[in-house]
Amino acid sequence: MKMFQSFFSNYIDINFFRNATLDQCLLLFYLSLFSLTNLFLIQKLFHANHTQHPLKKYFGETCLLEYIQIILSIVSAALSFYLDTNAVWWAIRTITHLEIVGLNILSSLKYGSTLFSWISVANAFGLLLLRLISIYDFLTYSSWSFSVKGGSFLLLLPLAYNITLFLLVIIPLFFPRAWSPTVKFSKVARPSPEQTCSIFSLIFTYGWLNGIIWKSWKKPITLTDVPALPDTECTQIWYSRFAKNDRKSLMHTILLSLKSTILLMVFLSVLVSSTLFVTPLAIKKLLQYLQNPKSDEGNSPFLWVFVLLIGPYLASVVKELYVHVSRRFMLRIKAAITQMIYKKVLTSKTLFVAVDGSKINLDYVYNLLAKDVDNIGEMREFIGIIARAPLEMGVSMYFLYQLLGWSAYVGLLLAILSSSFPLLVASKISRLTSIANTSSDERIRLTTELLKSIKITKLFGWERPMLSRIQEKRSFEVNNMYSLTLFDIIFKSGMKIAPFISMFITFAIYTKIMGHQLTPATAFTSISMFGLLRYQFIWLASVSRQFIQFKVSLKRVDNFVYGNMVNDSSIESSDSFVFENTSLSWSPTPSTALFQLKNLNFTIPRNQFTLVVGSTGSGKSTLAMALLGELHVISGKMTTPSISQRIAYVPQAAWLRNGTIRSNILFGEPYDEERYFQIIKACCLDSDLNSMNDGDLTYIHSNGSSLSGGQKQRVSLARALYSNAEVYIFDDIFSALDVSTSRKIYESCFLSTLLQHKTIILFTHNVSLCLPIAENVIVLKNSTAQLVSPDSIQELVPSTFFSSNTKKDNIEEENLEPHSFSFDSTLASSSDNDEQRDFASNSSIVLLGLHYLKYFGSNKYILGSILLVMMSQVSLASIHFWIALWSGNSLFSLKLPSSFSFLWGYAILLFIYFLMDLSRAITFAKGGRTASENIHDILSERVLYSPLHWFEKTAAGRILNRFSKDMYATDNLLWASLEGMLLCVMAILITMLNVTLVMPIFMVPAAFVSLLVYLHGYAYSKAQKQLTSLQSSRTSPVFTMLGETLGGITVIRAFKKEKIFEHENMAFIDDMIQPLYISFAINRWLAIRTDGISGLVGFSTGLIALLRQNIPPGLVGFSLNSAIGFNISVLVFVRANNEILTYINNFRRLYEYMLLPSEKNESSCLTKPMNKEWPTLGHVSIKNLTVSYSIGQAAVLEDINLEILPKEKIAIVGRTGSGKSTMGLTLLRFTMIMSGAVEVDGIDINSLDLEVLRQRISLIPQDPVLISGTVRSNLDPFEEYGDGELNEILKTASCESLVQASNKNSLDAFAIHLDTPVDSGGVNFSSGQRQILALARALVRKSRIVILDESTASVDDTTDRRIQQMLRAAFKHATVLCIAHRIKTIVDYDKVLVLDSGKTVEFGSPKSLYTQRRAFWKMCKESHISL
Repeated sequence: MKMFQSFFSNYIDINFFRNATLDQCLLLFYLSLFSLTNLFLIQKLFHANHTQHPLKKYFGETCLLEYIQIILSIVSAALSFYLDTNAVWWAIRTITHLEIVGLNILSSLKYGSTLFSWISVANAFGLLLLRLISIYDFLTYSSWSFSVKGGSFLLLLPLAYNITLFLLVIIPLFFPRAWSPTVKFSKVARPSPEQTCSIFSLIFTYGWLNGIIWKSWKKPITLTDVPALPDTECTQIWYSRFAKNDRKSLMHTILLSLKSTILLMVFLSVLVSSTLFVTPLAIKKLLQYLQNPKSDEGNSPFLWVFVLLIGPYLASVVKELYVHVSRRFMLRIKAAITQMIYKKVLTSKTLFVAVDGSKINLDYVYNLLAKDVDNIGEMREFIGIIARAPLEMGVSMYFLYQLLGWSAYVGLLLAILSSSFPLLVASKISRLTSIANTSSDERIRLTTELLKSIKITKLFGWERPMLSRIQEKRSFEVNNMYSLTLFDIIFKSGMKIAPFISMFITFAIYTKIMGHQLTPATAFTSISMFGLLRYQFIWLASVSRQFIQFKVSLKRVDNFVYGNMVNDSSIESSDSFVFENTSLSWSPTPSTALFQLKNLNFTIPRNQFTLVVGSTGSGKSTLAMALLGELHVISGKMTTPSISQRIAYVPQAAWLRNGTIRSNILFGEPYDEERYFQIIKACCLDSDLNSMNDGDLTYIHSNGSSLSGGQKQRVSLARALYSNAEVYIFDDIFSALDVSTSRKIYESCFLSTLLQHKTIILFTHNVSLCLPIAENVIVLKNSTAQLVSPDSIQELVPSTFFSSNTKKDNIEEENLEPHSFSFDSTLASSSDNDEQRDFASNSSIVLLGLHYLKYFGSNKYILGSILLVMMSQVSLASIHFWIALWSGNSLFSLKLPSSFSFLWGYAILLFIYFLMDLSRAITFAKGGRTASENIHDILSERVLYSPLHWFEKTAAGRILNRFSKDMYATDNLLWASLEGMLLCVMAILITMLNVTLVMPIFMVPAAFVSLLVYLHGYAYSKAQKQLTSLQSSRTSPVFTMLGETLGGITVIRAFKKEKIFEHENMAFIDDMIQPLYISFAINRWLAIRTDGISGLVGFSTGLIALLRQNIPPGLVGFSLNSAIGFNISVLVFVRANNEILTYINNFRRLYEYMLLPSEKNESSCLTKPMNKEWPTLGHVSIKNLTVSYSIGQAAVLEDINLEILPKEKIAIVGRTGSGKSTMGLTLLRFTMIMSGAVEVDGIDINSLDLEVLRQRISLIPQDPVLISGTVRSNLDPFEEYGDGELNEILKTASCESLVQASNKNSLDAFAIHLDTPVDSGGVNFSSGQRQILALARALVRKSRIVILDESTASVDDTTDRRIQQMLRAAFKHATVLCIAHRIKTIVDYDKVLVLDSGKTVEFGSPKSLYTQRRAFWKMCKESHISL
C-alpha cells in the first residue's frame, strides 16, 4: 500500500499537468485513443473472410492496412524518444509503443494474443482517464508553450509525432470492417451493413442506415431493401442460449442468457448518467462569468459555450449507444420467448386445460405473443433505472447541496418520500392491470370464437344477440381500462409535480430561513438539477406501471411455458400399442364433465389391419388421440410406438397448410417422382390435378378453402401414404368421399402393396367395406373398448351396421361445394398488400385524423382540450420565468408588496400547473374513451353484418388483428400520442418565444436549426412509416404459423415434424424482427443528428449572451434553460409525429372495416312480413333463377324453375360442383340473384328484411358449430323458450343414447343436459354429438322451411337412420330441402332434384326418375339401390 501511495504522490501529481507542455498533454491522449481503437480492429475485424465490397476485400487480401499500422507505429515510437518529458512518462510511453508494435505484428500474422488485447484495454482506459484530466487542467491553468530538445530541426518533431499518432487513431475509425458468420449454423445470406461499416459510422453517426433512408425517400421499400438482420441477433442463436441456460424459471433464464448484455447496459447507463451533468455545469460556469466577468480570469467562457455545442452531441452518442444495446436486449428476449411459446405449443400433450384450470386456446396464445412478450422485453427500462436513478439522483443532490447548502437535504427527503409513492400504489395498479388484461382477453376470445362461427351466426340470423354479447364484454373492458387510465393519470401527475414541490420548499428554506440571495447561476443550475430529478420521478412513475405489467406478463408466460408439464410415467415406448387396465382423459385431473375412456385391456398387433368401430359419440376419435399419445393416463399402463416411431395420421377433419398441393403431400420429405405419382394415382387425385391450371403446384389457402371436402381428405391421405411410416392411423377417411371414390381408394390403397407389412388402424362407420380385410376389430361401447376377431363382431354391434345395402352410398365426396364462396386470389393478394402497403398520403392522414376527432368529441370539446394543452405548457414556462424574475430581483429592482411575494407567486403557479396538467390528461383520456367506444361499436357491427363471402375471402387472423392489435393502439396509444404531439408543438413554440423575447437575433439560428431538423425528421418519418408497415406485414406470418400449427398439432407430432416447424417459425421470427430492428435503429440515426443540430440552439444562445453582455443573467439563465430543452422537445416531436402516423395507420385499417358494405343497410329499406308467423305454409316458387356469388363472377345456378308445395320433402342431389349447396344458400340470400326470383308464400325474398328471412328459414349445415356457453344458450340464444320445451327437444333429437338429461349426476357416462358447458367450437363434444345438437337447434326454431345440407355426414349408419326418422316426425308439417348424403335416406322423399353444372337435369318423384333410367338411376345403381 505504501508503494502505491509513494507512486501517486511522486509521479501522478496534478501539479505535473499544470507545468506540462501541449505536446506532452496530447501524447498520452493519442496513445490512449490509439490503444482503444486498435484492440481488435486488425486482429479480428479486417480479415478478408466473407468480404463482399471490393475495397474491403483488397485491404483484407493485401494486408495493406496492417502494414500501414505497423509503419506508423514504428515511426511514432521512434519520434517519441526525442521528446523531452520526465522519466516516468517516457518509460510508460516507450512500453506502450512497444506493445502497440508487437500487437500489430502479431495481428498481421493472422493470429493474436488475448493477453496483449486485455493489457491494452487496461492501459488504454487508465491512460485515457489521466489524459482527459491533464487536458482539462492544461486548458484551465497552463500557458500554451512548446518545449523540445535539439534545435530548429527538431522543432518539427512534436508536430510530426502528433500527426502520426492522429493518423493511427483515425485510420481504424473510418475503415470498413470485414464480416464473417458468428456461428456455423447461421443461415444469414448477406451481412448487415452494421457489421461491415466503420467504427465512426457505427457509433458516432449511424451512417450505415443512410442507404435505407435514401431508398425510402425515393421509392416504397420491400423487405429485400431492408438491411439484413445481424447474424448475432438471429432467433436460433438466442433460443439456443435460452435453452442452454433454462432454469425452469423465465426470469432466471433471461438473466443467465443475457448477462453480458445486461452488464454492458449497466456500464453504458453509468456513462449516460455521467454525461448528463456536462451541460448544467457549463450553464453554471457561464452564468457565473456573466454575473461577475472578473471573478476568475483563468476560466475561459468560450470553453463553456463550446461545451454547450459539443456536450449534447457527446451525451447523445453515449445515450443512443445505450438505447441501441437495450433495444437489442429487448429483441433478443422477444425472439427467444416467442420461440419458447411456439415450442411449448408443439410439445404440450394438450392445450385443453391450463395449470390454473382455465381454458387455453388460440386467442390466449395470441395475447401472449401480441402483448405479454413485448411487456417482458420492456424490462430493459428496469435495468436502466436501477443503474441510472441512484447515480443521477445522488449526483444531483450533491450539486444541489453545493448550490443550496443544507436546504437541499429537505429536497432529498421529499425525493425519498416521493420515490416510495409508487410502492404504495403498486398493488392497486397491479390489480387494475390484471382486471383490464383479463377483460381484454375475454373480449378477444369471444370475438375469435364468433369469427370462427360466423357462418352459423349468419345462417341463423343471430347477428343481433352476438353483437350484444360483444358489446357487453367491450363495455366491461372499457370501464376497466378507463379506471386504470384515470388512476395512472393521477399517479403520474403527482410524480411530475413532486420535484417542483421539492424545489419550492428548498428555495423557500434557502431564501427565507438560511437568508441567502437566489442568484441566476444558483437558480438555473438548481432548475437543471431538479429537472433531472423530475425526469427521474416521471421515469419512475412510468416504469412502475411497466413493472406491474411486466410482472403480470412474466407470470402468464412463465405459467404457460413451464406450467402444465405433466409427464405421463405410465406411457412407455414399444413397437406396438398395449393397454393394461388403462383409463384415459384429456386432462391429467379430469372432472366428471370430461369424457373418459376406461378400463382398456388389449394389444394391437404389429403389421396387421385393425378396424375400430362404434356408434356416434362412443369415443373413436378420443381413442385415436390416445394412440397418438395426446391423452393423459389416469390409471393403468399404456405402451405406444408414438414416442419412438413415426406415425402417419389422417384426421377426420383434413388439415392442410398454406402452400402448394405438392408441398402438403411431401410434408418435408424428399421428392421421389415415381413414388409421388404412384400415391397421386392411388388417392384418385390425378384427375383433380389435371383440371387445375397449375396442377400439383396450385396454391391452397386457409386450410384448403379452395378445395372440396373430398379433395382435402384425399390430399391428407396422400400425405400419409407418401411418408412411408411404420404405423398408419386413419380416422374415418371415407366420410367425405362418394361411394365410387371410396371403393377406388379402398382397392388402390388397402388392397395393394402400398401398405403391406404396416400397422394399420382404421376408424370408420363404413364397416361393411373394410371388414373383409380386417384382421382385428376394436369395438367401442360405454366408454370402454375391447379387441375381438372379425368373426364375432356381429354379436357386439347393432345389426344396422350391416344393412342390406352394404356399401356406404354417398352421392358425392365433398363436405362443401368446391367453389361455394370460391377463393378470390385477387382479393386475397390485395388483402395481404393491405398489411404491407405504405401509409396513407399526407392529405389522407389529415382526413383520417379529422375522422378520428369526430369520434373523440364535439368541436367545443376538442377546442377545450387544445386550450388545456396551451395552458399547461404556458404554466410550466411561467414557473421558470418567475424564477428568472426572482433570481434577478436585485438587477430588475422589482418592488413587490411583500418579501414573500415571490414565494407565494411560485406556489400559485405550481398549483395552476398541477391543475392544468391533471385537467388536460383527464380530458384527453375521456375523449379517447369516447372515441374507442364509438369506433368499436361501429367496427363490430359492420364486421358482423358483412356479407358471408367477405369472410370467406378475408383471413380470420387479419380480422382478429383489427380487433386486437389495431384496437389496442386506438384504445390506449392514439389519443395519448395525439396529446403528446400537441404538448411538443406547444413546448417548441414557447421555447422559441422565450428565447426570442430575450434575444431577438436568436430567430436566425432557430430558423436554421428548425429547417435542418425538419428535413431530417421528414426523411426519418418517410422511412419509419414504411418500416412500420413492413413490420406489420411480417408479424402476421408468425401468428398465422401459430394458428396453423395449433390446427394440425396432432398431425405434426404424429409425423415427427416438430423440428421442421421450429426452424420455419424461427425464420418467420427473424423476418418479423428484421424491420423492427432497423426501425429502432433509425430512431438512433435521427436522435444523434437532432441532438447534434439542436446543440446549436444552446451554443447560439450562450454565444449571443456572451458577445452582447447586456442581458440580465436571470433572463440568460431562463433562455438557456429553455434552449437546452429545445432539442429534447424537437426530438420528442419528431418521434411523436411518427407515432401519430403509426397509430393513425392502425385507425386507418379500422376505418376501412368501418366502411364495409353491410347486409343490415341492404335490409333497412326492406319490409317485414305482415304476419309475424310468416311463412305459415312453406310454399317455395323459383322462377327463371340465375345466381352468382358476386358481381363479375360466372353464374353458379342457371335458369332454375321449381315449384315446391307446402310440406313437400325435396332431395337435391348431384356431383361435385353441381350447385346443390348454392340452392340452399340462395333461399337465405347468400348469393347474388342475377335474374329471376324466389318467392316464399308469395313474397319475393329480395323484398324481405334479411334478419327476419334467416330467422324464419332454418339451414342445418354440414359443419356443426357450437358457441361457448351452455347447451341452452346454443339452442335458444334469444331466451324465448322454457326448460321443459328445450329438454323435450333434446330428448327428441338425441335418440336418448347420447343425452341423459334426467341423470345429471351420472358418473358412468358423459351426460348432456341444458346446463352442460360448451367450450369454444364445441371441442368438448364429439363430431356426431355436435351434429345432433345442431339438429336440435333447428327443431327449436319450428321453421316451416328447413334446409338440410348433408347434416348427418359425421354420424354412423345407426344414428343416421334414427335421425332421419326423427326428422320425418319433427318436420312433418314443414317443407324440407335435403342436400342428400346417402341415397337410401331420400328414396322415400316426395321429389328429387338432380343438378349438374348449376342446371336442372331431372326433377320428379324418386320412382319416376328411376324408371327414366337417366342420372338418378345411375346414382341408385352405384349405391346398389333398386326402386
